[in-house]
Amino acid sequence: MKKILIIATTLLSFAIFAQESTHISSAIIALDTRQDVKEAKEYIDNAHEIIQGKDASSVSKKNMGKYLHYYGRIHLAISQSKDEDIKALDEDALDKALEFFFKSYAYETSIGKNYFRKESERAIPGILPLVTQRGAQFDQMAQMALQQGNEEDAKQYRQRAYDDFMKAYSYAQKDPINRIDTSLYYNAGLMMVSNQDYEMAIKHFEELIDMGYKGISFEGKNVESGKYEMFPNERTALASEERGTHVEIRQSEPVTAELYKMLALSYRQADQIDKYKETISKARTLFPENEELIREELSIFLENEEYEKAIENIDASLKNDPENPLFLYIKGTLYYSNIKDFEKAKDAYRAAIAIDPEHADANYMMGVLYIDEANKFVEKMNKLTTSAADMKKYDKLKAEQKEVFKKALPYFEKANEVNPGDVDVLRALQQVYFKTGSKNKALELDAQIEAALAN
Repeated sequence: MKKILIIATTLLSFAIFAQESTHISSAIIALDTRQDVKEAKEYIDNAHEIIQGKDASSVSKKNMGKYLHYYGRIHLAISQSKDEDIKALDEDALDKALEFFFKSYAYETSIGKNYFRKESERAIPGILPLVTQRGAQFDQMAQMALQQGNEEDAKQYRQRAYDDFMKAYSYAQKDPINRIDTSLYYNAGLMMVSNQDYEMAIKHFEELIDMGYKGISFEGKNVESGKYEMFPNERTALASEERGTHVEIRQSEPVTAELYKMLALSYRQADQIDKYKETISKARTLFPENEELIREELSIFLENEEYEKAIENIDASLKNDPENPLFLYIKGTLYYSNIKDFEKAKDAYRAAIAIDPEHADANYMMGVLYIDEANKFVEKMNKLTTSAADMKKYDKLKAEQKEVFKKALPYFEKANEVNPGDVDVLRALQQVYFKTGSKNKALELDAQIEAALAN
């Protein structure tokens, strides 16, 4: 009787063993021999259900190796299929492929076997970019949804992009990759900024600065789609180029200055104003020529009405880049609008125009300064009486005023030439034409002003 029980137990164990083994083998044959992905999935899903329902130690090492590797391969085939019916078999196929290739590699490494370890190791570097690219696609979908006014959909797409970037970031740190891909962590942080989760964005950006992140990214044009796609690193990008799947591989400029700016803006949005100011100040020291950071620091000085500090800020920048017309224009505007030193404003604008004669804003402001100067004559003229002596003085002042208006004229004409259709420029130019006696030219501008207002 005991023999019968032992035989029965042995047969039962063999039946269970054979059950999973049969499904695994059938899945392999369906995929490798018949390229029948649907049938392969059915068999591997059956094997998956059986294995999940038992103690993993009861599965032979070789069968477990086959199961883990082919579960990954089959789901990768589903995710990459051009047949929509096949792709519809599992919407999470790419995620499962990623998970199981890593499991396959980890399992066979842990048992010291090499049934499929090398194959899984070769597959892994090609899967991570697919997850990254999917994240980038979600980001593009978010932008499209935003253009259509659907903010809720945009927010959900950005969250899915964040999840993909973080998934790729996390898996890249596992064997056999063992790499901290900071670009993924940075892109994930940007998604949080867009979704107004500033506390999470701060966490990302602070850690990236500690890591010394520079943000040089790589992308290439997909030969099939014609679209540019991101790569996690240069090695992956060049490998794709060698395979012929991508061309025109290119790398970006460092984004370290942008990183500091995004951290500072996240602090501001999170009402951490002291940290915002502190970060901008530090970033200005590190990147003295960065125009966006200059503007941010200037905004801080202007908010605090620290105009002299703002001028010092510009002068320090001009020492590093004396031929930058933007710095001179900003300096002129500070002198004009805030400090009220019109001669120094004029000097700054004149210097900007000397460097860049096409600088529309500097030309416009030079014209404005001369109009302000011309308008000062009005106060003197209004004080005069109708006596013969005063009328002579009036005519003289009027002539002098006209000469000042004439000085404004070439600056407004240049501003209009460089930036046609600007209403403020057109109105100022029309006023000067009237004041200098060019009535016909002034009236000709009516149509242009109306067209500009209509736009």
